[in-house]
Amino acid sequence: MFHYPIAWAFQAFVSFVAPVSAEVKNVSKVSYSDVANQYVSLKYSNDYLRFWDNVSGNVALRTRKIHDIISDPKAFKFFNNSKKKEGSDTWRSLVTFCKNMRGKIENREDLNNGQLRYIGFCDEGDSISWSQDINTRSYWVDKLVRVKYKAEDFNFWDKLVDNIDERTHKFYDLMQRGYIGGLQEVLGKAKTECQGIRNKFASKEKFTQEDLDTNIPRCLSSLRTR
Repeated sequence: MFHYPIAWAFQAFVSFVAPVSAEVKNVSKVSYSDVANQYVSLKYSNDYLRFWDNVSGNVALRTRKIHDIISDPKAFKFFNNSKKKEGSDTWRSLVTFCKNMRGKIENREDLNNGQLRYIGFCDEGDSISWSQDINTRSYWVDKLVRVKYKAEDFNFWDKLVDNIDERTHKFYDLMQRGYIGGLQEVLGKAKTECQGIRNKFASKEKFTQEDLDTNIPRCLSSLRTR
């Protein structure tokens, strides 16, 4: 008699925990497709991948790309359907893949996760090296920031004292964002905070989602964003 209530309670607990566990698992696998595709659309804009139409005689590119692919077992498997390590098959697969990706990007179609992982092999320069973080949102957020913005975008802070229009508009925008104080106090505080953003461009420190959504927009020129 005593076992039935215990068994019922255990079953109820399992029934409750199961969906919660599944939910936690799904939350832990945060989607990155949106930021990754934003990165791809910016990185490979302006017909960047059109050079793949004229690579048939480019021995140096072919040699370099095949070497990059063979150095990555997963990439080799992706680009070579057969188990034989035949460079010509790998090269043909890469060329076809990059042309197909060009078509998708030019048509504003999103790439799937597999395509996002290997699009770096289509770069005209060195292939983007694979990272264990490639399946994380933080990886793509950092790459998106670095292709969308440059350190030079924040150089106006160095000449703010001489630019009355910028100084006035920046002060107004910062007040709208919740800053409190006089002009010199607010601009001085923001300049110090934005220097941290500027420093990241020259370091290996990753940009965060907060940087992308809040910190960088706050630090951009107010004249540029109007």
